[in-house]
Amino acid sequence: MVDRNPNSRARGQKGRTMVAATENPKEFDWNCDNDHVGGFRPSFSRQLRSVYCWLLPHRPTIARTKMPDENPTKEEWQSFLNNPQEALDNCFPSDHQTEKVMSTLDVLSSHSPDEQYIGVNVEAAWEADPDINKAFAGFKERLAALETTINSDNENPKLKNRKPEVEGSVAYPYELLKPKSGPGVTRKGVPYSISI
Repeated sequence: MVDRNPNSRARGQKGRTMVAATENPKEFDWNCDNDHVGGFRPSFSRQLRSVYCWLLPHRPTIARTKMPDENPTKEEWQSFLNNPQEALDNCFPSDHQTEKVMSTLDVLSSHSPDEQYIGVNVEAAWEADPDINKAFAGFKERLAALETTINSDNENPKLKNRKPEVEGSVAYPYELLKPKSGPGVTRKGVPYSISI
């Protein structure tokens, strides 16, 4: 089988062999990526992932068993050849594990109604210092300019990834670093403080 992952081609690894060839290469026509390698890393990008929670069965966060590699044991390889679908199903997380990850992503991605955002309020202890107030006002202006830039870039069809490449597919606008957000899973808003 040959790697058909487009990301691998971008890294110059086109055609790298993943598992031994069989008589019917079509039966191994599946893609994989590195999402499972890093595990769950809490970050602002978790908000974007929560939008795609419905894709978890197709892009699982963990693998319960390893897929056969270039040097499988005879038992592993024979089991895989006898029933490739079962080998794949055993690798993917169970329904319960998938639901647990989906609910965790939803909770961690939701903004609280009383969330404080970066650049909105100056610390009470700093209000008396005119230098800090001047710097904070400049920071707020730069955040407003950033939001304007993000909005104009999202409306520019000439920029890459701003429109769907396939007719009918959905292209989400980039809003990850917009400074403010409402409550819920909004895919935007930079919290003043992060604690998980």
